[in-house]
Amino acid sequence: MKQSTLPTRVRFHPICYTSFNDLAVIFTPCTTFFNRKKKHILKSIRYREIASIEISIVRVPTIYLYLLGTSLHLQIVVHLKNKEKISLENEDISCLPALLNLLKRKKIPIVDYMDIQSILLTHETLESFYTHMDSNLTSPKEDQGKELRN
Repeated sequence: MKQSTLPTRVRFHPICYTSFNDLAVIFTPCTTFFNRKKKHILKSIRYREIASIEISIVRVPTIYLYLLGTSLHLQIVVHLKNKEKISLENEDISCLPALLNLLKRKKIPIVDYMDIQSILLTHETLESFYTHMDSNLTSPKEDQGKELRN
C-alpha cells in the first residue's frame, strides 16, 4: 500500500529585490550566503511604461517566537500601460513617504482607495501612523461580514 504524503506549507524567501530609483523600477535577484554571484538586473520598468500605482496596507499573519500574530505590510500594485500588473509587498512601511514623493515627482498616478496619503499627513511619526492603521484596519473576514450585513 502506497502512503500518501500531504503537501507542507513552505515559506519561500524573496526571489528578487525591487528598488525604485530615479530612472526606473529595478528587479534584482536575491543572493544567498552560498551564492554570491554578481547581481544582475532581471527586469527594469521605466516610469513612462507605468499607467498607475495602487497602494494599500494589508494585514499579514506572522509568527514571532512561536506566537501567532499579524503585522502590517505595504502592498503595491504596478499597473503598466500594456495592461500588465505587478504585485509587490513590503514588510517595512517606513519606505512609504519616500516612495510617494518619488511617484509624485515622476507624475505617476497613485491609486489610494484607503486614503493612506492623507492619513499619513495627519500623523507626526511613522510609529503613530502604524498604530493608527493597526487599530483601524479590518481583517478580510470582518469586511466580508460587513458586506453580508448591509
